[in-house]
Amino acid sequence: TPSDEPSARITTVENTATFRDLPEGDNWFHIRAVDAAGNWGPARHYRYIIDNTPPNIASALPANGAKSTSSYVAVRLRDKGVGVNPMNLGLSLNGQPITLQSSHARMLASGDLRYNWAQAKAPMVAPIPNGTAMNYEIKPFSDFVGNQSAGRTWIWNIDYSRDKNGPSTLTVSSPSAQMLSYSDF
Repeated sequence: TPSDEPSARITTVENTATFRDLPEGDNWFHIRAVDAAGNWGPARHYRYIIDNTPPNIASALPANGAKSTSSYVAVRLRDKGVGVNPMNLGLSLNGQPITLQSSHARMLASGDLRYNWAQAKAPMVAPIPNGTAMNYEIKPFSDFVGNQSAGRTWIWNIDYSRDKNGPSTLTVSSPSAQMLSYSDF
């Protein structure tokens, strides 16, 4: 912890040291010096993180092999260390690249990635045919210290028989005329 005090024992007289086999994770380095008269100076505390574990894909929805009408893809990215670097995520759906700069893709603070592919395809001129394979790919990615993770590809199929929701509320608008709306409830 940051308040730990190093012992009043001289462990080296060198002005450099090498440490090996340190534990992975969030750690603290504590140091203080002693002068020739035996007077100890104040302790200094340095926080450091050792992260040798690559991030991973914990889950993906719709799942590989699923039949779904989901309008979005949700991927749970996890890293035990410093976190997934969203700037090096390579994504595609049916061979079309996806960027996180798109208003349809969001990287949440939790590390979850959401992509609303249906909104990204808007305006659709025709429905996607039932049974269409949706091939989603995440290329190999890394965390902020460069630990590389394997990518993943999975495929699910559009299945309209699983759709249990009605269409969303429609809105009427006109760029050239004022629109009035009335509701009695």
